[in-house]
Amino acid sequence: MAPPQALKTTFKPSKVIQPYYSGGIGCVALDRTGRLLVTANDNEAVITDIESGSEIARINNVCPTLRSI
Repeated sequence: MAPPQALKTTFKPSKVIQPYYSGGIGCVALDRTGRLLVTANDNEAVITDIESGSEIARINNVCPTLRSI
């Protein structure tokens, strides 16, 4: 039987997606391919490319109170 290996306890992030949530009611959705992440809160929506972690679009003043996407 092989000797037990030590468990890894620290990890380095391979990708970082910018924070999108600033409090209040928020929404999150993925497109059908799982490539695009859409996040929304209050009156702003952000579309992020999951693969690259880059922000594709930021839409302000979507409506007075955005509660679902």
